[in-house]
Amino acid sequence: MQKKGIYGAGLNGKILFNFLKKKGVEIDFFIDGYKNIKEFLRKPVYNPEEAPKEAEIFLSLPEYYFSLPPQLESMLSPLLGISMKFIKALGFKKVYTLKDIQEKYPEIAKVFITEFRPEFAKVQVPEKVRKNLLSVFEKSPSLSILKKLLKFIETLDPRYYPQVSKEIQYFPKFIIDLLKRKKVITFLDVGSYKGDTIAFLSLLLPSVKKRVVALEPVIEHLKDINKIVEYFKEINNLETLIIPSAAWSENTFLSFKVAGMSSHISQSGDIIVPAVRMDDIIHLSSVDYIKIDVEGADFQALKGMTQIIKGNKPFLAVSIYHKPEHLWQIPLYIKENFPFYKKFILEVYGYLYSEIILYCLP
Repeated sequence: MQKKGIYGAGLNGKILFNFLKKKGVEIDFFIDGYKNIKEFLRKPVYNPEEAPKEAEIFLSLPEYYFSLPPQLESMLSPLLGISMKFIKALGFKKVYTLKDIQEKYPEIAKVFITEFRPEFAKVQVPEKVRKNLLSVFEKSPSLSILKKLLKFIETLDPRYYPQVSKEIQYFPKFIIDLLKRKKVITFLDVGSYKGDTIAFLSLLLPSVKKRVVALEPVIEHLKDINKIVEYFKEINNLETLIIPSAAWSENTFLSFKVAGMSSHISQSGDIIVPAVRMDDIIHLSSVDYIKIDVEGADFQALKGMTQIIKGNKPFLAVSIYHKPEHLWQIPLYIKENFPFYKKFILEVYGYLYSEIILYCLP
């Protein structure tokens, strides 16, 4: 009988393992190249090179579709998910992506989403809110994406899920084309995680001088950001200021849960971190582009940078998928408080209601 394995010995892997077990699919092992563990859920864990190549492999990690320079593959791959190019290079023949799994078992969408975020179990968008939101995107090419997302969060039926973009998150072509026109870019990376966004900014705009202010409260992540910065600063017109703090609507201290790429502000957190109102700490002559992805605190972070946005009219990229209400709360707030934004664009980069980004252009 052909063996079966799950790639990813983390929370995604655990959810997928339990789901497949209920479907009668027995998993024999896990694969994980970034955790030094030998066993997970009472199953052996192999590194990718040692795992049985003839086995069926279920990916619990998101895919990315773009190519990375070989020297950056080891630094960035763990942060982004996994690529089929990488999987095939390892020699695996039978591989099921999250998209494949979702098509075979549509109900897994609800299982994954509500396991992570129970507040998505029952979502009903008020009719007045829906009407106002649709009016924001009335002339946007993203209107059809928005309608699908509204339908999806109310039903969790993957048939309504929009097509996933194969561009680089935060750097679709229309953003890159606008940034290329500038000689100097000031970029606020709010929720820097391990520096992957800084890396892509440097890769995609090598000839533009880049000034980056990065906010990240997790000390372990700061080490990885520094590796990225060290790599690029010698070869790539990059200046970086790293602020070890969370972003919020006021200056305070908050309880924070450290959980890798899902680290977030939480009352049940295990550490206390400083949280800052960006308007109080950032005073620059110009800000060109702001990215906000702070695992659920996105709306509070946005409210803490009102003066920066009004004074500079930067391009915005805001994650709107961490809470159901962010899908309408954030666009409506931006439209009301920053009327100079005329173009609202949605891009979806992940399956199972993840990595949904709102771009705002003045």
